[in-house]
Amino acid sequence: MLSEAELQEFEEILKKLERETMESLHICTDSAQPVSLDHATGRLTRMDAIQQQQMALHTKGRLDLQLLRIRTALRRVSDGKFGECVKCGEFIGKRRLEIAPEIPVCMQCLQKSE
Repeated sequence: MLSEAELQEFEEILKKLERETMESLHICTDSAQPVSLDHATGRLTRMDAIQQQQMALHTKGRLDLQLLRIRTALRRVSDGKFGECVKCGEFIGKRRLEIAPEIPVCMQCLQKSE
């Protein structure tokens, strides 16, 4: 189990991750705007713009999911359940939480699901 000081430390880490993810999401959302077909640009330039838009949309989806995981982890901190596997209820492990504090499952449950 985690001490109160460790929980506060993880909460700060998660809040920092949340801010960074929101900043990245904002930048990515700007890049994911539809490509205008009204401008007189070359076919290759337009294709490049569409490819960049699609990559930005994919990145935005990944960041949306990351933000959801972070906010769920923050909710678990406030509920007193942070560090518990959501599948089996066992302690996830401090080293795993240090690597990815937003992860909701222990290694055994992750391996079972693969």
